[in-house]
Amino acid sequence: MNESNESLDLSYKSQPNSLTPNSSGLPEDNIPIVYFGISVVRLVCLFLLTFGFYKFYWFYKNWKAIKNTERSDISPFWRSCFSIFFCHELFEKIEEAVTSYSNKKPFSASWLSGWYIIFCVIGLGFFNLFILMSVQKAINFNNKQLIPGYKPLKKFDDVEIIFIIIGSLLWLIGILRGCLEA
Repeated sequence: MNESNESLDLSYKSQPNSLTPNSSGLPEDNIPIVYFGISVVRLVCLFLLTFGFYKFYWFYKNWKAIKNTERSDISPFWRSCFSIFFCHELFEKIEEAVTSYSNKKPFSASWLSGWYIIFCVIGLGFFNLFILMSVQKAINFNNKQLIPGYKPLKKFDDVEIIFIIIGSLLWLIGILRGCLEA
């Protein structure tokens, strides 16, 4: 991880009204979570550039935020690899967090996770982009409530740059192959 990303992570924790497990005064199961906050445009670009593989990293980062905040022994890696089994729990946590700040639900965790699973099983994983966009908007709303002056991350981190390079190469290979066969 480069220094700018480390300072971003630290800036969330060091802001005066930022809630951490030790400063919130809330019981362990009620600690507010600052989820993986990125712009929706960034999510769309990375999802498309990586042929949808970015969703695994997105799930990983959100589960890691939960693990760090709740100090649980979950494995963000395996929960992201098997996202169809754990998407409902993640979406439900985000839905509950946003509902606690607003009288209206941002989405139905059950419906979104149901569609997410269906799209994965029938091979239409591309449509999961729309589900993740909806959840990301809710995440950004949640983070704005927790951190005054919060702005979603716009710069790409090292892992995302690797995703972009690999995805771009795959797109280039696909385009060249199509041109050569034509």
